[in-house]
Amino acid sequence: MVLQEYNSIIGNLLNSIKRSIFRRIVDKHQGDRYFKTFRTWEHFVTIFLGQILKNCNSLRDIEDFLLSNQNQWYHLGIKHKISRSTISYANNNRSWEIFFDILKYLLAKTKTLSEPINPVKIIDSTPIFLNLNLCTWAERTLRIKGMKMHTVFDLSSKKPVHFTFTGAKTSDIKEGKKVEIEKGTTYVFDRGYINFNWWNEIIEKGAYFVTRPIKTMSFVNQTKKINETENISYQIVQLKSKRSEQAGKKVKNKCADKILKLVFIERENDKPLLLITNMIDVSNKEISELYQKRWQIELFFKWIKQNLQIKSFLGRSENAVKLQICVALIAYLLIQQAEELKEYMSEVCKYFTESKFIKLINNNIFQTLKPR
Repeated sequence: MVLQEYNSIIGNLLNSIKRSIFRRIVDKHQGDRYFKTFRTWEHFVTIFLGQILKNCNSLRDIEDFLLSNQNQWYHLGIKHKISRSTISYANNNRSWEIFFDILKYLLAKTKTLSEPINPVKIIDSTPIFLNLNLCTWAERTLRIKGMKMHTVFDLSSKKPVHFTFTGAKTSDIKEGKKVEIEKGTTYVFDRGYINFNWWNEIIEKGAYFVTRPIKTMSFVNQTKKINETENISYQIVQLKSKRSEQAGKKVKNKCADKILKLVFIERENDKPLLLITNMIDVSNKEISELYQKRWQIELFFKWIKQNLQIKSFLGRSENAVKLQICVALIAYLLIQQAEELKEYMSEVCKYFTESKFIKLINNNIFQTLKPR
């Protein structure tokens, strides 16, 4: 049984998921094969409620909430009483890849119909901290105890377009190499993605990059340092090293013969900001602004960690943790796509903001909306 569509806040949020697509993904992974009563849709709805409701931080909270709202079961697509032990078993045994495929389906829907002339994508990762005593499968580094979520963020639509999950020990550049390079796109990333042969791949495919060099990088100067403005100067260079280290081995540096540009940006009470790029003909001010916009992906990471439940988890297994993160990201995309709901909320709420929108959803989850 699937959700019976009706004009409410929860119905409006979930209507973005086509039921036929959902069933197709479940059948692909045989998600309902070993679960006779607790279907995948019911599982998804219970975890989804735990993401958007602030008072559902545990399996017991979710169980109590469903028991106190039995009159809504039909509309949610729930047929039987759901216990916390049932949810826990499903979290550990129903493949998280089902929800990851649903996430990818929603990401494909969010792509803009008309691609911008000069698309910009930001690549970065964020740590997901876990209790290593409970999640014994998780990895540990000097900085991270848990796992990483790697993200590609589209600056034009201000939405993520790609996710992967790895252990804490996996390097950023290893996942960065898996990103499909698109011609004409500018990729902005930090110093965790320095790999000369990957840079060469970006250049060869007709794309661009903007990043910060590390101290150990050396250059052959092609021009003297040229002042563009009072605070910004630049220099045309080539990489000096003919070989680079890759997976602990010395390999040929395919980017050594490529013309690059170093941009120097003076900052008050701080060291100059140094950027490197293959955008030779673009003004240095624009390059500086592009790198500053990298902060947008940090704001995205901050938003999901503050507004969704990915700091405390409903299960300890790797499957349960990844499943919950996927549903959290699905919740983010559904909230972002709820344009009709935002329009309605802005009419009933005088001071409408994004944070206010989340609170209104949380407090009025089953409220019936006005008929069109």
